[in-house]
Parts: sequence; C-alpha cells; structure tokens
Amino acid sequence: MSNSAIINQLDFYSAADTGSGVDVSREDLEQWVALGLFLYERVMDIDRRWSTDPQRIPAAEVQALYRRWHAASEHFLPLIRRLEAAGETLCAAEEFRKAMAFASIQASWDLERIVKSVRQVEQGRTRPMAEVMDELRRRVHR
Repeated sequence: MSNSAIINQLDFYSAADTGSGVDVSREDLEQWVALGLFLYERVMDIDRRWSTDPQRIPAAEVQALYRRWHAASEHFLPLIRRLEAAGETLCAAEEFRKAMAFASIQASWDLERIVKSVRQVEQGRTRPMAEVMDELRRRVHR
C-alpha cells in the first residue's frame, strides 16, 4: 500500500510558513490546526487499517507517519500558547494537544516488537503471568 498522498500532504503541512509566529492571526492558526487535525485523522485511519491487517502495511510505515505528523505539528504549540496567553482562544486547541500527546506515544512505540509479540502469542509461545510477575519483582528489588 502506498502512503504517498498522505506523505505529500504532511510535507505541505510541515512547510507551513508561520514565520516567527508573531504575526500569525488567530484565524490563520485555526486553519493550520484544523488542517493538522484533518491529517492526524488520516494517519489514524491508516493505523486502524494496519490494526485490522498488520501484514498489509509495515508497522514501521505507520509509526513513521505518526512521527512525521508530530514533527510537522510541534511548532504550532508555542503559537497556540502565545495566543492563549494574550487572552484569545482557539476552538480546537485542546483536541490538538491531545492529538500531539497520542502521536508522541504512537511514534515512540516499537511496533515491530509488538507485532513480533503478537505472533509469539499466536504460536502459543507465552510465559505464565506468575513467572513474569516474579521476574518484575526481582528487578525491582535489585
């Protein structure tokens, strides 16, 4: 599956010319945040498809999309804070912050390791929970 369309859209979004951010109007910032949230939903759609069929899309590609979206969105957070500090509000600011937090988590997970673990479970290669808990206790008490 090709993700070239979303990658091109994320590249456009990443190139947002907000300058130093001083002259960005609330209306412009709302438009950029709305675009960011739209793209975030597209990334989540791809993630949902991956979740139902992990063989269809490499996990690393899904994770790369979250990383790319997060990196492209980071510079908007200080602009939102500056706007709010000036007493203005941005309709989707909280939703945007939540999306940033979720994307950060998704980008940091080792998805290939998760897929490997799922395969091990499917093959019946698991450890009893008591054994896992004993190992964790030993690590804590070292």
